Amino acid sequence: MQLNRYQKAAIMAYNPDEFGYMLNLTGDALERALKECGDGFFEYIMVELSTSEGCTSLTDAMDRCASMVRDLGRVCEQIELDMPILPAATCNVSERTSTANAFDH
Repeated sequence: MQLNRYQKAAIMAYNPDEFGYMLNLTGDALERALKECGDGFFEYIMVELSTSEGCTSLTDAMDRCASMVRDLGRVCEQIELDMPILPAATCNVSERTSTANAFDH
């Protein structure tokens, strides 16, 4: 396994202080580091942007990012519906929707 350019960009955007060391890993060492990173959301991003999952172009990467934003938005909306005691500001649907739309082509 080797990181592609989209995964490298994701590391630098997400948390380079914590995960930047992965930029220098390949093969089994990289796979082990991803599985043991302790951040499920980061791991999800890295899988979605992986070449083995079919992410081979900028269009693929942007489509997958938009899909992840939509998925997370649906999760937030469902949590908010199930937990009506939470203030609306904790899961701002309009802000999230505008972010998701920014990725749509």
